[in-house]
Amino acid sequence: QKGDESYDGTGYPIVLGAGGPDDFGYIWIDSDETGGPEFGFTDISTTGNPVFGLADDNIVGPYNIGFDFYFYGDTKSQFWVNSNGCIGFTSNEITLQNTTIPTNSSVYKDFIAWMWDDLVFRTGSSQVFYQSFPDKLIIQFKNYEHYGQANLFINAEMIICENGKIMLMYDNFAAGVTLNSC
Repeated sequence: QKGDESYDGTGYPIVLGAGGPDDFGYIWIDSDETGGPEFGFTDISTTGNPVFGLADDNIVGPYNIGFDFYFYGDTKSQFWVNSNGCIGFTSNEITLQNTTIPTNSSVYKDFIAWMWDDLVFRTGSSQVFYQSFPDKLIIQFKNYEHYGQANLFINAEMIICENGKIMLMYDNFAAGVTLNSC
């Protein structure tokens, strides 16, 4: 359709597994697509730094990325963890009321959503870890839950690479986890 980057042949066709580029040249592609990234989940739960202080509907940080990360025209060196499925590059809490991205909001900007929804960090079972490597930062979300779905766990991670790539790895969604509202 007109207005879609694929219309004039400048970007990926807008299909289930790929899209873009946006105004900054970012594209997205699923690992199931030809040319997509290889799935590679790295468990850092025994080697990473634990994130403390997360609860329902809050934000903690800042934490150092470990390198300068160029993101939408700015260089980032720190990140915050939002309990509702996002990491941000400012201390603005990203609440559970998700919208389309880009948000066109002066508050809801400068973040990456791995599953923006009403998620719950449950003390005693949920864990978040981060670990910096020379060329990437991994943030792992272990035993996360969707609000109202106790003991249906989500395991995922975000990989932020020094070269500008961002990878979202989804290791496991328990059967029955709500996926159509994020």
